[in-house]
Parts: sequence; C-alpha cells; structure tokens
Amino acid sequence: MKTVLRAKNMTKIYGLGSKQPFTALENIDLEIKTGEFIVVMGPSGSGKSTLVNNISTIDIPTNGSLYILNQEVKQMSENQLGKFRYQYLGFVFQNYNLLNSLTVYENIMIPLKLIGENKKVIDEKVHQITKELDIESLLNKYPHECSGGQQQRVAIARALIGNPKIIIADEPTGNLDSQNSHEILSIFKKMNENHITIVMVSHDPLIASYSSRLLYLKDGKIEKELFRGNKTQQEYFKEIVSINSKEMQKMLD
Repeated sequence: MKTVLRAKNMTKIYGLGSKQPFTALENIDLEIKTGEFIVVMGPSGSGKSTLVNNISTIDIPTNGSLYILNQEVKQMSENQLGKFRYQYLGFVFQNYNLLNSLTVYENIMIPLKLIGENKKVIDEKVHQITKELDIESLLNKYPHECSGGQQQRVAIARALIGNPKIIIADEPTGNLDSQNSHEILSIFKKMNENHITIVMVSHDPLIASYSSRLLYLKDGKIEKELFRGNKTQQEYFKEIVSINSKEMQKMLD
C-alpha cells in the first residue's frame, strides 16, 4: 500500500511568542497508508481536533514536516493549499457545515465549482452521488428543511463529489441518534471498502471499532496505537473500551 500521509516530528504551538504558549501537538510521527480507516480518540484537550486540522491543511504545523500525497504542506501557498484541499481531501463535520443560504444541490457542488468543473459534469456527478446516498429528492431543499441525518448525508455527498483520496471526519455522528449514526457509519465503511482513506475523530468506542487502526492521544502525543488486524469487531471493541477505561482511571487516580 502507498503512503498517503506522513508526519515527522509534527508540532503545533499556539500563542508562540506570548508569555504562555500552548503546545497542542508534540513531535507527532505518523504514517497513513492508502485505504486505512483510522479513528483518533482521547480525552478532551488531548489534541484530537488539532491533529485532524493539521493533517487536513486547515491549520499548519509550527514545526516538523507533513507530507500529503508526497507534497510538503508547508511549501504550498494559501492558494495552492485551497486547490489541493478541494482536489484531494473531503471533509465531514459534527455540525455539517452546510451553507443555509444554498440549496442541497448548491452545497454539494461547491468543491467542483471551485476547481472550475463545467455545469454538465457537475450536474451528472451531483445526481449520481445523491442517488447513491438516497438524497436525490432533497436537491431543491435548503439544509434547514432537512433532518440531521439527511444533512449529514448531504455533507458526505459534498465530501465525496470530487473523488477525494482522504476523508477527514470530525465527530460525524456526534449530533445523530443511534439509527442515523449506524446508517452514516455504514456509508463510511462502504467508502473505505472502495479504497478511500478515512481519518475520523470520535469519543465512541463502538464507532472506533469500525476502524482498522486506533490512535489514542493524550497531552498532544500519540499515547497508544491499536491495530484491528484479524480481530473480530467485538474483540476490537473490547480492547478499545479497555484502553479508554484504563486511561480514565489514571486521570481519576
């Protein structure tokens, strides 16, 4: 498998130069291969969101190196980074991040519009992806006219429309009930089976058990790493629960 992302000594410091700088990530070494499904877990303030923000180019590391698809992020201009995001990365957030002034169709087409795709291709791709996600009937509606589960499907359609190499998902089921969460996770699983690399933040061990690898963060460092390997999902789930329980107990001791 090819390496799609490689971080070496990646560090993120906020307030650099101030009296109280804060190190959110410290010397992160990470390699992600094509088709991996990685879940990032850890207590509040451990650096989960900072990690995904940096590996998704929303933020830039203070020190160290980060290569995505063999391109060094720090060497790209803001304009190059913008184009790179829309060509190779897809984003799914807990709060959907849909534009309420745009229809479902218009929200989904944004990545293609930004890279200058023509109207005919946009129309074909939007109808194809929305049919696959069973939201074709929502195209003329606005986000506020859709349920939470529907809005998250719209967000996933927007993330997938440009055929990204990597999907970054930050608590994508955080605002959904158990039924909608299961449906969204089934979509992610299918995406992963189609060789899309996924990096997802979650606090839920059941959701984490869908992954092929778990990164457990603590104080801005990768404290533990767990691979599913040949384990059943139930066996993997129990290991994840055990890690979380032990770490929580340490915090209480």
